[in-house]
Amino acid sequence: MKKFLIALGLVVALTACGGGDDNTAPEEDTGTETPAGDEEANDVDGGTVDVAQAEEVYNQSCIGCHGGDLSGGGGPALTGKGFTADDIYTVIRNGQGTMPSFSESQISDEEAENLALWIEEQQ
Repeated sequence: MKKFLIALGLVVALTACGGGDDNTAPEEDTGTETPAGDEEANDVDGGTVDVAQAEEVYNQSCIGCHGGDLSGGGGPALTGKGFTADDIYTVIRNGQGTMPSFSESQISDEEAENLALWIEEQQ
């Protein structure tokens, strides 16, 4: 019975976080189109990272799937992929594969941009 409950818990966790290791990079932005639903494209390049804020947002919204050290778990690793802050921001806002999108009511633009820059620095 204990093994069954552990297996059931694992299935629920993997389902909630995606469960797959989707190693495909986000589609390259050619700069000619604005992503669907966005009024204007966000440019996250540059800027100063508020590490405390980024870690707080990560711990609240990302750690469950991407692990405490960004090495993955239920979701893919976020380090060693070479994603830019713009790539990461796009995935936060639009989702990718089994990762859900996060709306502005869940993670503000400022928090999403800061988080994207912080993750980029972890590469």
